[in-house]
Amino acid sequence: TDRRMGIPGEDLRGSHPATEFVAWYNGHPDYRDLKFDLSQERVAVVGVGNVAIDVARILCLSRAELAKTDIADYALEALSKSKVKEVYLLGRRGPMQAAFTTPEIKEVGEMEESDVVVLPDEAELDDLSKAELESSQDRANKKKVEIIQSYAKRALSGKPRKLICRFLVSPTELISDGDGCVSKMKLVKNVLYQTESGSLSAKATDQIEELNVGLVFRSVGY
Repeated sequence: TDRRMGIPGEDLRGSHPATEFVAWYNGHPDYRDLKFDLSQERVAVVGVGNVAIDVARILCLSRAELAKTDIADYALEALSKSKVKEVYLLGRRGPMQAAFTTPEIKEVGEMEESDVVVLPDEAELDDLSKAELESSQDRANKKKVEIIQSYAKRALSGKPRKLICRFLVSPTELISDGDGCVSKMKLVKNVLYQTESGSLSAKATDQIEELNVGLVFRSVGY
């Protein structure tokens, strides 16, 4: 089962585990009758692992790109009529700690109908992450960070959709539209610190922002 975020509003309509969406578009018989409100223009995917980036990518692909995959036919039809314009991929730590792989972050930069957006200040590594990256000699991780930072410098090309990759943010609340559906997400800005074991963890600051999103997928572990 999916790990919950443990925040207020998590059970509002429009808030789903990412794995249910994955099972739906892959044609799993237990999930094929689920409904996801693809009339929403803004979607948040919480997490930066392989499942999270897959969900974000599927939401951003054109019909022609989806048709080349083995996606379920009913999902292809539903996604082809999607009104989604912006997908937010939200990571609580920085680019270096993102769990998706280098090929996956590279692939999203090649989508036909979606620009990738990364905020320059969130693409920059803090001193702790820089030191860890230098000492690790992990080439794949270095390449992943380079790709993320290249997106922060890339100009928008005017494609109809945007995949907005955010780092060092955590959702703290989902807000209702008054009828029991998600309409907004509260985010807190994080900073990294070194734990006693030497790993880098995130802690909240007092900086809060709101995202207008009508559909949320959580992918924060199991």
